[in-house]
Amino acid sequence: MKERYHKTLLALLALVFLSCSNQKPDPIPSITGQITSLTVEGYRLEIFTPESYSTSKQYPVVYFNDGQSLFEGGWRLDELLNQLIETDQIEEIIVVGIYSDGNRTLNYTPYNDAWMSVNWGLTEPLAAEYTADVIEHIIPLIDKQFSTHADKSNRAFMGASLGGLQATWAAVNYPDHFSMIAAFSPSFWVGDYEVFNEDFSKSKDLKIWFDIGTAEWNYYVPLQSKLIAAGYEYGREAFYYEIPGGTHDVGSWKERAQYPFIAFFGKDQDFTPLEMEVHTEVIPSQSRPGNFFLRINPIITTQNGIRYSLAEAATYTLENPEAGTLLADGRFGFSKEEDLRVKVQYNGLEQLHIINFEEVKSLTGG
Repeated sequence: MKERYHKTLLALLALVFLSCSNQKPDPIPSITGQITSLTVEGYRLEIFTPESYSTSKQYPVVYFNDGQSLFEGGWRLDELLNQLIETDQIEEIIVVGIYSDGNRTLNYTPYNDAWMSVNWGLTEPLAAEYTADVIEHIIPLIDKQFSTHADKSNRAFMGASLGGLQATWAAVNYPDHFSMIAAFSPSFWVGDYEVFNEDFSKSKDLKIWFDIGTAEWNYYVPLQSKLIAAGYEYGREAFYYEIPGGTHDVGSWKERAQYPFIAFFGKDQDFTPLEMEVHTEVIPSQSRPGNFFLRINPIITTQNGIRYSLAEAATYTLENPEAGTLLADGRFGFSKEEDLRVKVQYNGLEQLHIINFEEVKSLTGG
């Protein structure tokens, strides 16, 4: 730890010296998987560089909100990245963790929200100002000090919760600067789901990952539908993952963090669906006690190891329609006390799924 401290201190001193000269600083050399700390315009940064980092090559860059928890915090993202790189699953990348500090709620919120104003003291959404700081100050610093691919096609924005909302909003509104979005359990509910009204045109050339756990569930399938309708290739350019039992915390997010990294930076670009598993979900409503969302959740595993849900991307056939109803996104209901037999089809995969009436009845309390 002491050795790492001294080496980081020397790097920072070198930066101070170089900033006083008229010459552009050389990229900071990496020390096997080093986490380098920097500050710019009041924002603290922690930068992950791969073990074989070299100024002789250029690297894609991921900008990640809530940077204080990424490496030495709960995510342990450096361990995951080193593993994915060492096993040749992804190309070498740089990840920039941006500390959220005290202005997290304001900086990550792009819309006015009455509930947030009353309960969290939201005074003014500052996502536009924060995003401008990222684009005008943080990105130029990283491109100057590190050996990066300084173009949008090699630049991603990621975050969780409100950080996922901001990352999505930023990439959609500044598509000249970002080409990849990963939003873990994003707070898309802010402003009465206003983010769904943003322009996700295919011409913006984005790749989009978003997910939600069923233990925290909000109905985000409309965004999946919008992306498919806009022409995104689902399962290659756009992904939605509905995690059975997933919760709104770092422990749950880190369990699925590898998927967008493989989707965006994977060396194996074979997204062929290999297998499908189908879950029956009985999800309690968070806003209306006693109500439940009943749905089936088909999950695909691909050749390159990604998992994602199908929702409206699948084709559903209710083989006994007299027994109930089944909507295009997997929501179902019973018309009588009888199991539902559902055939699920997607890209050559097919599975008959039985929705057990008694099981669902016991979970909903009758």
